[in-house]
Amino acid sequence: MLNKEIAAYLAGIIDGEGCIGINRNHNHTQRHRTPRYSIDVVVTNTSADLMLKLQEWFPASLRLRRKEREYWRECWRWVISGGKARKLLEFVLPYLIVKQKQAELALLYLDSVTPYNNRGHKAMPAEEWQKRERFYQWMKQLNSVPAETECEGIREDEATVRTVGKLTELAEMTNRLREVS
Repeated sequence: MLNKEIAAYLAGIIDGEGCIGINRNHNHTQRHRTPRYSIDVVVTNTSADLMLKLQEWFPASLRLRRKEREYWRECWRWVISGGKARKLLEFVLPYLIVKQKQAELALLYLDSVTPYNNRGHKAMPAEEWQKRERFYQWMKQLNSVPAETECEGIREDEATVRTVGKLTELAEMTNRLREVS
């Protein structure tokens, strides 16, 4: 049932409407309070038909988010995590454009971390927690830096300067086009 066309379509939806991230949750009810990290792929959209199709292809958490403001529309939020996220990312990776680096980092994270079950309230080893935190920070950086820039070696202020520069260039080009027409 799942084929290359569906993979390409899903990649387009994720590139345009989705987010690939590493989620960090602090569970303060645990004795050792070590954060939990998970890979999440999220798509938010107002089309129930689209979201039901995503759910058909890759069953996940699907919830209706009520409009918070009068002029907003209700929207659906589809979230797939963990091993299911791995299957989805491996399926769409060849077709992703905008979020390809995030998908590659998410898959690397899943390959690199040691499965850990803190039942019995044992603290996660410091090395494992630090590794997960580094991946979390790398993903956070990938998701906050404009797509035109690389993450490695770029400070936040440099990325801001590049973004402002590109916006300035775009505004100047728009003004020139208005003058011509």
